[in-house]
Amino acid sequence: MWGDIAIPSPKREFQNLYVACSRFSKNGDLAILMVNPTNQTKNIKLNLANFQSADSIYGFTVSATSETSKNIFLNGETGIYGPTNYEQISPWKRKTGNAKFELTPWTYEFVLFPAKEKEVLGLHSPKNNLLKPKQKIQRDALGKKQNKTRIHKIIY
Repeated sequence: MWGDIAIPSPKREFQNLYVACSRFSKNGDLAILMVNPTNQTKNIKLNLANFQSADSIYGFTVSATSETSKNIFLNGETGIYGPTNYEQISPWKRKTGNAKFELTPWTYEFVLFPAKEKEVLGLHSPKNNLLKPKQKIQRDALGKKQNKTRIHKIIY
């Protein structure tokens, strides 16, 4: 449920809330991971600028009752230490609406926004405005130029 193209998250700091984004190159879908590692509920509204989502979104919610809990919940289902039937738990589904989420304490929220119009993406496509390799000129020990292409690493 994670795309193969990284998308930069907003530069502003979130107070104890982590967000990571990616897209799928084969169809243009958007995947977002939101993490609330605190004991307080967090409300978040996603601004999906330049992305048109289909009518419904899908996701999985992984949560715990405390920071040190050994028991987890997956979409509300649990067992002794968590659900034992992971493969049978379906993702939740809801209308796209305004992309507002309420993250309860100690929650990971994986959300898939299917693209309204499916398109094949690539790192070099000017249409998608994604990460592009940056040319970095380096010199070897003899001073000869060596062109190396690298992708910027993104840390959230």
